[in-house]
Amino acid sequence: MNDRADLPNVEIGVSVKLPDGMPGPDVLGTCMAQSLSVVLKRLHPGCSQGNIELGILIVSDTGIRSLNLRHRGVDSATDVLSFPLLENSEKPDDPTWDADSEPVSLGDIVLSAETIARQAEERGMSFIERISECLVHGILHVLGYNHDTDYERARMEKLEDSMVPEVMGKLEI
Repeated sequence: MNDRADLPNVEIGVSVKLPDGMPGPDVLGTCMAQSLSVVLKRLHPGCSQGNIELGILIVSDTGIRSLNLRHRGVDSATDVLSFPLLENSEKPDDPTWDADSEPVSLGDIVLSAETIARQAEERGMSFIERISECLVHGILHVLGYNHDTDYERARMEKLEDSMVPEVMGKLEI
C-alpha cells in the first residue's frame, strides 16, 4: 500500500460488523483516502489535499434505509448516500475556492456494506472495487456533481469510469 501521509484526511466510522471476507480497516481506509485523492487531483490539481476532510460511515442496510427515508423520502436500502456541507459559493467549481487557506470539510458519505457486498457479487467484482465505485460517486456528489439530467448523468459516469481504475491501480491489491 502507498504511504497515507500525502493523502486527504478521511474520518471513517463503522457502525456495523463487516461481513466475513471483507477487507480490514487499513485497506478500507487507504481505499477511501485514495478515492478522495484521485478525484481531487483530477478535478482540482492545485489544491492542498492535507486540508480536505471527508467523513465516511459504513452502516447496515437497515441504517442506510432509515437515512434514505429521512433525507430523500425513499423507503429502501441503497449503496451510497452523500451529504455535502459546502454551499454553492464554497464548492471547488467556484474560482475563489481555496483549500490551502484552512481545512475544508466536504461533507459525509454513508455506505451500506451489505448492499455493496451484494452488488459486488452480482457484478462479479471485488468488494473493494465496488466500494471504490461508490466512494468516487459519493465524492463527486459532495463536490456538487449530480445526475438529475441526461447530461449530468453522462458527465458523472464518464468521470467515474476514468477515476475508479486509477484508484484501483493506486491500491496495489
